[in-house]
Amino acid sequence: MTLPVWLVEPFADTTVSAVGTKSHNLATLIKLGFQVPDCLFIRTFDAAALPFDSSDDYLRDIAVFSADLESVLPSSAGWAVRSSATVEDLPGESHAGRFETLFIDAPEKLAEAVGEVWKSAELANVGPESMGVVLQKLVKADYAGVAFSRDPTSEEPASVIEGVAGLGTGLVDGIVTPWRIRAADGRSAPPDVNPRLIASIQEGLLQLAEFFGHEVDAEWAVSNDSLFWLQVRPLTGTSAVSFEISVDKKNELKGLWLRINHSIAPQAPLVSSMDPGGYFSGISWDSTLVNGFHYIQNHRPEPMALSVDQQEKLMDDWDRTESRLAAAFAERLLVATGNLAGTELWQEIERRIALAREYFVAYSDPLFLHVRDDAERKIKKTLASSTTETATLMSGLLSGLGSKTEHKQRLLQQIADNYDPESTDRLQDSPEWQTFVQTYGSESATTQLFYIPTLAETPELIIEMVAQLATNPVELSAVKNWQELRDSVAADLPESNRGSFRRTLEFLRRCMLRTEDDDYLLGVATMAVRTCYLQAGQYLVRESILEIAEDVFFLHGDELEKCLTTTSATVDTENVARRKRLFNAQKLLSPPPMIINGRAMSPKSKQASDELQGTAVSPGLAHGMVVVVHDPFTHMGRQLPRNAIIVAPIVTPPLAYSLRGCAALITEAGGLASHGAIVARELAIPAIVGVKTAMQTLSTGMSVTVDGSSGTVRIQR
Repeated sequence: MTLPVWLVEPFADTTVSAVGTKSHNLATLIKLGFQVPDCLFIRTFDAAALPFDSSDDYLRDIAVFSADLESVLPSSAGWAVRSSATVEDLPGESHAGRFETLFIDAPEKLAEAVGEVWKSAELANVGPESMGVVLQKLVKADYAGVAFSRDPTSEEPASVIEGVAGLGTGLVDGIVTPWRIRAADGRSAPPDVNPRLIASIQEGLLQLAEFFGHEVDAEWAVSNDSLFWLQVRPLTGTSAVSFEISVDKKNELKGLWLRINHSIAPQAPLVSSMDPGGYFSGISWDSTLVNGFHYIQNHRPEPMALSVDQQEKLMDDWDRTESRLAAAFAERLLVATGNLAGTELWQEIERRIALAREYFVAYSDPLFLHVRDDAERKIKKTLASSTTETATLMSGLLSGLGSKTEHKQRLLQQIADNYDPESTDRLQDSPEWQTFVQTYGSESATTQLFYIPTLAETPELIIEMVAQLATNPVELSAVKNWQELRDSVAADLPESNRGSFRRTLEFLRRCMLRTEDDDYLLGVATMAVRTCYLQAGQYLVRESILEIAEDVFFLHGDELEKCLTTTSATVDTENVARRKRLFNAQKLLSPPPMIINGRAMSPKSKQASDELQGTAVSPGLAHGMVVVVHDPFTHMGRQLPRNAIIVAPIVTPPLAYSLRGCAALITEAGGLASHGAIVARELAIPAIVGVKTAMQTLSTGMSVTVDGSSGTVRIQR
């Protein structure tokens, strides 16, 4: 039959503008003699070249054609319907996983699948006019995977091949661990994989890299001992695999799922299986892990209204709860866990986890979050009529809280004042050092990961931070007289509103202090569980069950319990090794901030390309060069360029230590009470939080102006 004008054969017009990059590359593979599953390409929507007035008309014609799909492209296994945008699979950016791929088992599903591919591109401002579609026979794969012409985790020119049984989608779904062959290691293929085909993949990678003039990664499948190439694209970034979501997982993820701010690193198996902090069982959300990263779906909050007395009681009850649990953690940390037998150690772990979960339930009380946010809204509404920027007034009214963060900054400076690089041992004996470690030693990159060492475990990091402060001292902001500012604001209000304003402000200050200081006890809770886990790991090393104590984080909870409470217990060390390999691969991924109906999404900016808007949390104006911090968890004590504009997804305690001397701060998440906002006000640097597209739009080296009073970031081109 005659094909529709919008359906293109691989040897026809396969320019990128006509069919998209993926289709173009597949056509190139075919022309070079590589075996590719039979395929056809659906053209990008060009109104001048196609007889349709709209993309809807185009889609209706595709639906009519679907009745002939079986005769045009017969397939007993079904068809793959893959995106082929003109902006993906490019040398500079792959957009891997950003657009949709679907598998259909019946011809009548074709138009719906094409429509889903088009929809997946909307947040990237890509429409049918820039989105071709690959229509490909589905291969019944015996095994499949990805291959790289160069090791994507290093600069070594060694090809890497990863594979799994069945379809390759299982490779990154967090369940199946791939086998891996790296040419430089000389490893042979698994017993059920034909070594001849592995050699063919390696040879093909070299040929493609030479032809395209750059390193490549490819997807492949083997069916009945025949090798098929599914796609090829330039090797970009450093991740061995893209953040792909398995078909089964996509079906589970209905609606909007948000990545928890701190979850830009994956969870270890022990933590995800035991949920020691209670993060996965929060009362205000449903939880799931996608490729090891924590996503939540918030419950709709019930309307709440509390009287002033009820609000005060809420805070008083919290103070008592916090004091009780702080004492309980202190008591548990005095237990000499190294002297406990296995069963006793397991019981101690359970006690500490119970306390950590109890604390987190109280910490994340939705009623408190509601009344805090309500108080903030009321104060902002009161300030809206002022001629001074609301952010400037809010910053002043919330200064001088006396938070632990403010105390920590000053204590560090005191230690730095006595720093002598020739006598760091004496420094660690000083009262200031001992106070710092006792008060803040439980800090780590995040309270959610448990496997990350604390400051108390890594005194060398404290010394590094102190050395930086000694050589680059920064004058801390003097505490503003917030009472005078409060009185000035109140004087401009009708007399009948002054009392309410003062009470609401006092309550908001109390809420903000709780919000900041609570995180430190949360860190103590994490440390209490972590130290017990590590003690269990050391116990299992002594029992010759594990090789190193840190491997305990790659057991599951039931495995750890069995090892500690029963005699002659063993673990599958190869299984532990596989989990570690998967975990290390997941650490290379860049998780999207949200997943909508199973599709990874990033926020779409509706603002002008040269201007971004967020929430102003620390006033001032700064101009300078952007320095993007992609991983704020690994910035403990690292020196950042002076007078730089720091851009990060969030501010973690490790990153906060490095902000001294910076000109301004921009984050994707946070609010007035966030750690970054408080640190910025303490350091008297402009700060804007909640700039949702900051990490996408801003890059190191850009010149920007940050207005911490209006919440505006202006890019200088």
